[in-house]
Amino acid sequence: MPPLQFGPTTPKLLVAAFVGATVVAGAVRAQPAGGLIGEPLAVAERNELFTFFNLAETGRQTCGGGELLGFRPTGAQFHALASVSVVTDAKGDIGAMILMLDRSFIDDPANGVFARDIAKSFLRDVSGPSPGAIVARLAAEIEAGAASSGTVIYQSGAAPAPPPGPPSAAYRVFLGGDPSFLAISGGEALGVANGSRQGHPELRLSLARPPGPDCAIGDVPG
Repeated sequence: MPPLQFGPTTPKLLVAAFVGATVVAGAVRAQPAGGLIGEPLAVAERNELFTFFNLAETGRQTCGGGELLGFRPTGAQFHALASVSVVTDAKGDIGAMILMLDRSFIDDPANGVFARDIAKSFLRDVSGPSPGAIVARLAAEIEAGAASSGTVIYQSGAAPAPPPGPPSAAYRVFLGGDPSFLAISGGEALGVANGSRQGHPELRLSLARPPGPDCAIGDVPG
């Protein structure tokens, strides 16, 4: 099967966002029991990535032998800024998940902390409690950057310290300094890429079971 493909018809990757009262200081999320790659879609829909960030399905289409499903947050504040898509195989198991964040969301001085929270939650929930070293470091770098912003979303002990050393190659892409990064981490393909959709600069985070979905990823309705 060919690897995940991105291009002008990259899907409306639909991500979770806070809604109203769910964005409060002191809210603490539990760690996921296991990763989502290889699990049925129903398992993902019960995961806190979907429930905490209020993801709702917007559409689906055929993708190789499986399906491509799009999800958006139900809250209006981040509805157009974050998105997530799920690619399933012929058995209905998840082969890949992709998160797309508008760069203006990540770089916003006030709301960037929420973009970071969604990104690190995506990495940790999709990969599970034992991610590969590259995924774990990227999630930690994103979380430490959110903690240093001065805006508090949740508090669970002391604020995390950034990993030692210079920013990783994956994190440099997240910050917008480099175009793309791809590696195998913990048996999963991690992709981080800067691109654009309809003229808007966007960041894409993807985790997939190699070699990836058996289709090119196109737009999801809705």
